[in-house]
Amino acid sequence: MIFAPWTSASEVFAQTATAGSRFVRFGGLPFIAIVIPDDATYPDRMFGAGAWLVVDSQGPGGCSRANLTARKNA
Repeated sequence: MIFAPWTSASEVFAQTATAGSRFVRFGGLPFIAIVIPDDATYPDRMFGAGAWLVVDSQGPGGCSRANLTARKNA
C-alpha cells in the first residue's frame, strides 16, 4: 500500500492492519506498507482509507506496470 508522503508510519500501520490484513513491514519509506490482505476486497477498503496506490507484489513481474491498481477516479 502506498499512501500520501505526509502520512505518518503509525497512521499507515493503523490503516493497513485494521482494514483486514497482516502487516509484514514498511517499504523503503514510512508511507509504504507491505501487507498480506485477508481477502480480495482489501484494495477497495484501502482506497477508502486513503491509499494512493495498491501493488500486488506477488503477481508475475512484481511491481511492474501491469500489476499496479491506481486509485479509481483519480
